[in-house]
Amino acid sequence: MDRKTNKNTPPVTPPVAPPVSVSVLGATGSVGRAALEVILQGNFRTVALCARKDLDGLVALCRRHRPRFAALSEARLLEPLRRALQGSGIAAGAGESAVLEAASMASEATVAAISGIDGLAPTLQAARRTTKLVLANKECVVAGGKWFLDTCAQHHSPVVPADSEHNAVFQILEREKVEKDMVEKIVLTASGGPFLDLSEEELSRVTLRQACAHPNFRMGAKISVDSASMMNKALEVIEAARLFEMEERAIDIVVHPQQIVHGMVVYGDGSVFALAGACDMRLPLWHALHWPHRAPSTRATTQRLDWRAVTNLTFRPLDCDRFPAPDLARESLSSVQAPIVLNAANEVVVDAFLKERIAFRDIVPLVRATMERYDASVLERPDSLERVLTIDAYGRRLANERLVRRTVSASLSSPPLVQAASLQQA
Repeated sequence: MDRKTNKNTPPVTPPVAPPVSVSVLGATGSVGRAALEVILQGNFRTVALCARKDLDGLVALCRRHRPRFAALSEARLLEPLRRALQGSGIAAGAGESAVLEAASMASEATVAAISGIDGLAPTLQAARRTTKLVLANKECVVAGGKWFLDTCAQHHSPVVPADSEHNAVFQILEREKVEKDMVEKIVLTASGGPFLDLSEEELSRVTLRQACAHPNFRMGAKISVDSASMMNKALEVIEAARLFEMEERAIDIVVHPQQIVHGMVVYGDGSVFALAGACDMRLPLWHALHWPHRAPSTRATTQRLDWRAVTNLTFRPLDCDRFPAPDLARESLSSVQAPIVLNAANEVVVDAFLKERIAFRDIVPLVRATMERYDASVLERPDSLERVLTIDAYGRRLANERLVRRTVSASLSSPPLVQAASLQQA
């Protein structure tokens, strides 16, 4: 007998998957905020948020996302943070140990968006408890290298890059799943930054405000300066070489001002696969947070590229005479310690530029001068956090010595009245 459907029986709805738990390290930065926008629109719940010292920004994010724990790396801000979160049910912490505690909290995914070498220890802490690492911190791979990636693998913490260029290459390689020796070249695209077409003379007159004004993104001061000097792209070359296990000569940089094509892979048969999309950092974050699956997003969450409005796509080689930073990064890959020294020197020198102690055109030459002075024979292999940080401190010391020498040299070459004024200011 045929089974008849009872009209009064409610339709069966498929079970709703539980939300994916996520921690965001570096929540108040541009990447962290973009990730939290994605988290709001997807099936996620926030476990922990941490930031450096933006108390008001972190509190506002806590009120919106309701994490279990919030931390600031500035220990002096503990009581203000506790007062601001009083009655919310959100636990508060401050200081380096609190940031590590936030990284230690169990979550299925961790957005690693703390900038600089400061992000290495918390990201490593998260990896050791097993989590999907949505990696937006280049320094973890640049300084941590093979040891960092091996540690992630040992603890079953997959690394999914969140930078648009590396995420594009990651998606292409994963989709194709071809043998490694069929990959002939990886191509990273670069916007060119704000100074792409400036002459040498014009570059010598660049101001701090100009260097911090990226044409397409609002970012922190340090990453904006790195983008302007192309040091950001230099670090990306090192990151790509290690993430995708490629020789540096197989990694190209091409200037693409429209920032529509984010990365390309050239195969041994001559085929070129490119990933294109709107210039929106939420796109790679949406992919990384949902990986290994894909999920549809609303147009409010991630932009859609309107190909009918694309009238021009241009590509051109990078002028390495005016922007030598990527070549310096390629040279550094000949040693396991050199990328750590390069990154440390750049952080020191960029900080000096942000404090207006040096000119923009001094940044890369001072990093190069530091690289030329370092002695690998006195350094151990970077196969632990302690050793990586020791090499980092060594690089910082060398860079600071170069800054002191440069300051003394500039002072001695100045006219007497200028020297006197400098001494009075000091």
